[in-house]
Amino acid sequence: MMQKSPLHIHVSVRNQELKLHRGRKIIRRYQVSTSRFGMGSEEGSNKTPLGQFRVSDKIGEA
Repeated sequence: MMQKSPLHIHVSVRNQELKLHRGRKIIRRYQVSTSRFGMGSEEGSNKTPLGQFRVSDKIGEA
């Protein structure tokens, strides 16, 4: 049995778009909205943080 490639999420702040990838293939695209306060990592600023992150838990039902 062939193993599936891991899923990756890429969010483009410029295009306000989330892409879900499996390997090099785009599985889904979603329109997103990032912070009206811009980008940055200052605590309490409500800005959209930039960088690489890992999804570790699912919260809620879906």
